[in-house]
Parts: sequence; C-alpha cells; structure tokens
Amino acid sequence: MPAGYPTIMPLQMLDFKNQAKLDSRFNFFCSTSRSYIDASGIMRIAEANQMRPAYNPNTGEYLGLLMESPSTNLLPWSNDITASGWYYAPQNGPVSSGYIGIGAASSAYRIAEGTVPGSWYVATTVAISASKNIAASVFVKSDGVNRGYLQVYGVDGSGLVKGNVIAYFDLQRNTVFPENYGVNTLTASIERMKNGWYRVGCMGPMASGATLGVLSLVLQDDGGSLFYQGQGRGLLTDGFQVEQGATNAYVSSFIATSGAAATRSLEYLESKSSEFDNWYTQSGLTFYCESIVDNNDFFGLGRFIMQSINTNTSARAELRVLADLNLGSFVSASLASGVANDFTPSPLIGIGNGLQSWENPTSGNGTSRPQVVKTAFSFSSSGLALAYNNNQLVKNWFYSPTQQVITGSGLVPSGIN
Repeated sequence: MPAGYPTIMPLQMLDFKNQAKLDSRFNFFCSTSRSYIDASGIMRIAEANQMRPAYNPNTGEYLGLLMESPSTNLLPWSNDITASGWYYAPQNGPVSSGYIGIGAASSAYRIAEGTVPGSWYVATTVAISASKNIAASVFVKSDGVNRGYLQVYGVDGSGLVKGNVIAYFDLQRNTVFPENYGVNTLTASIERMKNGWYRVGCMGPMASGATLGVLSLVLQDDGGSLFYQGQGRGLLTDGFQVEQGATNAYVSSFIATSGAAATRSLEYLESKSSEFDNWYTQSGLTFYCESIVDNNDFFGLGRFIMQSINTNTSARAELRVLADLNLGSFVSASLASGVANDFTPSPLIGIGNGLQSWENPTSGNGTSRPQVVKTAFSFSSSGLALAYNNNQLVKNWFYSPTQQVITGSGLVPSGIN
C-alpha cells in the first residue's frame, strides 16, 4: 500500500495498480481479442476474456488494468498499404516492406521521398457516417523523416468537403498540434514508445452529408514544407486506424484488420453470483474509485462508470465521470429504483481538461496530460452523498471529503446486490 493509505480497509477492493491481479470473486469478460502496449513498447495481444495490463508506453511504468469501450476500425486493411484500396503516390520512392513494426514482427512499410520534388504520401478511402465524430491514428517511426501530417476529410455524394480533421506531428520534438479548419479538428495526440515508435492521432466531427472519408499520411521536411534533397529519407508506418462514434470517438487501442473492418468488444467485470456476501447486500455503503484519465479519453462525450446493479429489478447505484465538449470533464451520479431515474449534481463537479496553465488549445477540450480522478459516493436509506477531491490524499476520502459534496434524497434504489 502507498504511504498515507487509510488504516481501515475496504470490504472489497479491486486495486489493479498495487495488486496487479483480479479478486477471486470477480470475473473479467470480453468476447474479442485486443491489443496493448507492453512495458518495452511492443504491441501484444490479449485473447478473449483475458485482462490487459496498462503501461506508460514511454517509461514502461505499470499503471493498472486497461479497459475500453467497444470500437471498430473501419479500414479494411490496417497495415498493408499495398492492398487494394490504398493509393501509393507514384512520385514517392519505391514502396518497401518487411521492417520491424510495433508488434516486433515484419509488418511495417516505408514511405520514401521520390526522385523529383513533390508531395510524398499514402492515402485510402473509407465509408463513414455523417454527423458523427471521427478519430484517425497511425504508428510511425522516423527513417530520416520526422515531420508530416495525418488527415481525414469527409465528402458527400457530390464531392463537397463536409469535415476536415488533421494533426501535424514532429517526431524529433515529440510534438503534435491540430489544425483548425472552422471547428473541425478538436484535438490531436502523440504517444512515444520506448522502442522508437510513435502513435499520432487526430479527432473531430464529420458534418451532415459526409459519406466517404479520405485518409492520408503526408511527409514533410524538417522545416514543415515539401522537400527534396535526394537523400532517400523515409518514414516507417504500421497500423492505420479510423474509428467513429455517434456521440464520441477517441484513439483507442489498435484493432488490426485484414480485408474487412473489425470490432473490439466491450470489456467488463462481473461479480460471481455464487460468491455473494455481505459486501453486496448492505443497505448502505461507499464506493471509491481512482482512475487515470489519459490524453485520449476525454475527447467528445467519453465516460467511465462504476455501478452496482440488481439484474432482476434493474435497481442500481452508479457513479459516473463524464466529458462534455463545452464543459470539459465532470463527475455526476446516477441512481434508479427499477427505472432510469438519473440524478446529476448541480452544479457539476468539474475535473478540468488536463491542459497546462500556459497552453491554449486550437479548439475543443483535448487534453495534453493524464489526470488522476478520485471520486467516491455513499448511499443509504437517507439518500446519496457524492464527493470529488482533487489533489488531496486518499485518506481524506474516508475521513473528511472537503471539496464538493452533493446529496439527494429519495433517489436511492432498494435491493442492491
């Protein structure tokens, strides 16, 4: 346990950061395999119903359990840029394959400068839905080229542009920024791996009428312009991804495809019904949750939820941490007694958007640094108490949550188990 931890212990604890294992009274479920980045910066695969560890991709620090919402990589071919549907510009240098990629296999391709001055790039198209947010990403590694941009623009049936999401990156400086055409690009992200690979992402909305997305990765000179010096410089690529969501989209863990779009299923924990004990049946108790919200999670309307539910009656007590395009992220509570009777505190308990004090985002509420979110709520027959304590010791949650405390009466479900 870390120093300063309270002397009392929870009746039930899922402490993935310190214990690195799942309590025997719970099961983990996910119907599909999923990828994750290990402590060495190498992509690994967790099989169905296998938990994924989360590591800082740059330092290798173990962070806890990795859990994500469902998502689909819309690109039929995520890795093979020579496959049907991909366009490799003829002015590029010859395409070459067989380079060691993010998964320590020979999966990477090299995009090279050509023999005449020009714009060197690869591109493809993908069917998208209008009025939805989109997130594009790619793994890249310098082989002489450090700068470029990743772009997705949407077009309608007449070829008119209906959205333009773009992120400029500089691998040498480990920087990325979104270019704002109107209000399209909301945020951009870059993650540096220990093995020299980077993941670049950009996120934003597609307007009404967009049915086709055009994805391109363009190489640039170190000064940010077109270039040609005859040096044969190149950029390694591995793992393109395009995701969409009705209300939110974010750069999630990589989903490999080979000829068709592929989906990662929901991940969730479930208590074993045969091992219920007093922890589940008390009339009042407290939930405490500490989570790391990274720089990709809180674009759009992302959220995470801690929930206790009676599957027979649908009665539930629920803690939510939400994100809003205009408000940033905030804590809310949701309770019901057999029906969807949600309770949201007013005023909202703001978390912030993760920006450093000197930063001025191009647009939107994209974050530049992880945020540690500490939240707790208690319920009993007299109502709900919800607390959020930013930058205070964990022990304060158990003795004196001094920040925001909101109570609501008559909203507590009965029969929670």
